[in-house]
Amino acid sequence: MSNLEDWFEEDPNRKWYVGAGVFFILIVLVLVLWPGPDDAVEKYLTAISDMEYREAASFHMNDDGSWMGNLDYWDSYFSEGCGYYFSACNVSNLEITNMEKTNQCVSYASDITIVSVSYTLTDRGGSSNYISEDYPTAKHDDGGWGIHLGGNFPDTFSC
Repeated sequence: MSNLEDWFEEDPNRKWYVGAGVFFILIVLVLVLWPGPDDAVEKYLTAISDMEYREAASFHMNDDGSWMGNLDYWDSYFSEGCGYYFSACNVSNLEITNMEKTNQCVSYASDITIVSVSYTLTDRGGSSNYISEDYPTAKHDDGGWGIHLGGNFPDTFSC
């Protein structure tokens, strides 16, 4: 027999202890790595900073919690003039300061959470501004987290 088999044979309960420990570690890993509303806001602001406007737009939700869908509007909105202006901004020192669950839902999303963030926004000239703002987020029916940019979702109801 191998040393491991001998070790388990000394105390038959060791198999249960090891199994429970591995199960606990897996649960903790899933909970830590599971995407949440704070991850959506971080990815959104990072995408804006990296000029990945289509990726940023993929987080946008309509008033009812549905995805905005057609992302072509970003191509025209950020064409030369606007794209030039916004591409000059860099987001840094991003910090999630608070997450507040509202216990509200909308037609196509649940778990509405207000994510408060602070970050430094630096423009092309090197001028920096400290920004502190709230992002209303929701978990879409497909499991992905999105952001409603027009303030909180207008037609909410209790979940």
